[in-house]
Amino acid sequence: MTEGRVDGGRPKAVFYAALPLLIIAIVFSIAAYRRNFAWKDSLTLWSDAAAKSADKARPHYNYGNELALSGRLDEAFKEDLRSLAIYPGQPRVHANIGAIYQVWGYTDKAVEEYLTAISLKPNFAVAHNNLGYAYLTMGREDEALAEFILAVRYEPSHVKARLNIGKVYASRGNYEAAVIAYGGALKYAPGLAEAHLGIGAARLGQGNMAEAASEFAAALRTRPDLAPAHAGLGAALERQGRPEEAAGEYQAALRLDPVNEEAAAGLRRLYGGKGRGAKP
Repeated sequence: MTEGRVDGGRPKAVFYAALPLLIIAIVFSIAAYRRNFAWKDSLTLWSDAAAKSADKARPHYNYGNELALSGRLDEAFKEDLRSLAIYPGQPRVHANIGAIYQVWGYTDKAVEEYLTAISLKPNFAVAHNNLGYAYLTMGREDEALAEFILAVRYEPSHVKARLNIGKVYASRGNYEAAVIAYGGALKYAPGLAEAHLGIGAARLGQGNMAEAASEFAAALRTRPDLAPAHAGLGAALERQGRPEEAAGEYQAALRLDPVNEEAAAGLRRLYGGKGRGAKP
């Protein structure tokens, strides 16, 4: 989805391209049922369980989760299919398969799997959230927003869905609604840097530089390595008439992310083409 940006002093949806989508989670639905066994780790535990209980769905499902979390998606996919072959109609397995399809770039197939998961379990918040992400990547923003809202309705503490709602509203220029959504995320995850980052960007879009700077600073207190927060704070400081402090934040952003265009553009404005090392 194409989103607004700020170039020069134009207040549009700032830095949303840099905001993490935080949508699909690729949580693969569920934690494996960890127990206090004398195993090296949960991956070897469920590998052994799947081998010894080849005719049971749960060990294959849990082994698939562990493989996915280890980045071994091909193997995870096969274990999920084995689990479904033994016990069809598992919504969480369909959601996991959908997530793998999405990582592979097969968005249409991912949508099919998420819809199957939801048909089996209509209140499955993870599936609604991931389906929303799939729709978003397809340019179906209205449907994406509807799915994110359903995810929050069924699971109010679903922080990623709340962040995603905020991102969609912000991309539309509905900054106050975005702030409310991000604030909802902070209710369940106090101090969450991504939520403060989103609020800061929304306040910047509204032209409220003081609150924007405060929110970007709050994000940096928990995530000093968050380049978009440095770039956002730089923009707020620049527009408050504090060029030296702004330049410092832009430079910090570029140290963390050398291709951060918002920070680079800010330095170009401040330095007037003199280069990064010059004094504004």
